[in-house]
Amino acid sequence: MISEGTINTGTQEIKTEFFLGGDYKYILINAASANYACAWCKVHKLDRWKTDHDYKYFNIPPMARTLQQIRDLLQDSNNNYGCIKDPLLNIELDHVIVDELHLLLRVTDILMTNLITEAMEWDKDEGFEKRSGAKNVHLEKLINTIQSCGVSFQVWEKKNAVKRVGSMTGLA
Repeated sequence: MISEGTINTGTQEIKTEFFLGGDYKYILINAASANYACAWCKVHKLDRWKTDHDYKYFNIPPMARTLQQIRDLLQDSNNNYGCIKDPLLNIELDHVIVDELHLLLRVTDILMTNLITEAMEWDKDEGFEKRSGAKNVHLEKLINTIQSCGVSFQVWEKKNAVKRVGSMTGLA
């Protein structure tokens, strides 16, 4: 059992330590709100930008969340730090691990979209769309630079669609 920290095999009892790993968005579904968006601490959205505290500040009381504290906060409808449902699993929050790969991929996707959009805006501002011969000079430089790293990469733009402009299509 998770709460006992053991597994009984019939012939012996083995001590265990359970961890929960998952996609960050999934972890936040039942653990956070707009004002308190961190599953592990109680930092308010207006204080997220403050960098005058070190990492430990958010991981020790009074800022760190605990499983028991979440259960206690369910009774308070005003100052509950976004806690509205009992946790699904009985695993302490210091044993909940974020999936770093998907977090990194999301950050990379946003940065890549920003690079492509910036190159397209730069071309538009310099009037390359209207000049004959030279078209999308900065966008082509960006595409060539990415492709020179061995990544198969293309950019397209759909007319009258959601502004999603880039795609990394795999390694070459």
